Amino acid sequence: MSRWTKEETTALIELRSALAKEIAEAAPFPDVVGDRRLLRFLRGNQMRLDASIKQYRDFLQWRREYDVDKIRQEIVYGGKNSPMKFPYGEAIIATAPQIVCSSSAVDKLGQPIVVEKYTFNPEQVFKQINIKQYLLFLTYSLEYRNLIMEQLSHIKEQEYLAQYPDPKDRKDGYGVIVRNCTIRDLKGVSLSHVTGRGAELVKAALQLGLRKNVFSLIVCVVTSAKATYLSNPSTFFNILPNQCIPNSELSRIPGQRSFRQRTVCLLHLVVCCKTYVGRKVNTATLL
Repeated sequence: MSRWTKEETTALIELRSALAKEIAEAAPFPDVVGDRRLLRFLRGNQMRLDASIKQYRDFLQWRREYDVDKIRQEIVYGGKNSPMKFPYGEAIIATAPQIVCSSSAVDKLGQPIVVEKYTFNPEQVFKQINIKQYLLFLTYSLEYRNLIMEQLSHIKEQEYLAQYPDPKDRKDGYGVIVRNCTIRDLKGVSLSHVTGRGAELVKAALQLGLRKNVFSLIVCVVTSAKATYLSNPSTFFNILPNQCIPNSELSRIPGQRSFRQRTVCLLHLVVCCKTYVGRKVNTATLL
């Protein structure tokens, strides 16, 4: 059977054909130009070719503009193989505690866990670094996270192939694309996070994460949100990019299972706040 479904295989051929020049000029890293990476764009855009082409071109342009291939090589070969070793890593993690990603910290489905806490005071962060330096750290984090997801995807797929050595026994579309489970702990969120320089910091971080990590997030769980913000999610509108606020999601309160299975790359702070008003999130169903 085919590694990807018939629809995905056809879409991949069309996408590679449309982007032949750009892909040929890009570094031949599987986590950048491989099938999984391209399929993240296709799946993230509901298999719409034009949208996927535009987004992938923007992705490659961003990599060139910010020398992300060099960052990748520093992570893989240059000793920066831990968030504490990233530029400004120690200062940022000490001020704004977080789990960037780890292949050994996964949920029940084997998806790596990301934890973001908002107990930090933005003004304390700005005493250590500026926004440009924070975004550099975040770029390292995103590349590191993608490398881990690519590694875990490869391992899971190889395990499947070992279990079914005869191609006739494999299911159609057996290829594996791992995403991550993000937990956002809103304890400590205050107006300093959604106004002034704090809002500028959070918005810049979310915009970078959403635009460059297409179809990477499988679920986003928000915990410890104060009633003040849950009852008035519009408080957060000014810091979120438009992609975070799909109108069709705002009016829905899905069950945890369907919530777990949906593509939630657009589901971020506001949507989660609206979704879980008055409800307790049982993270044991995910972890």
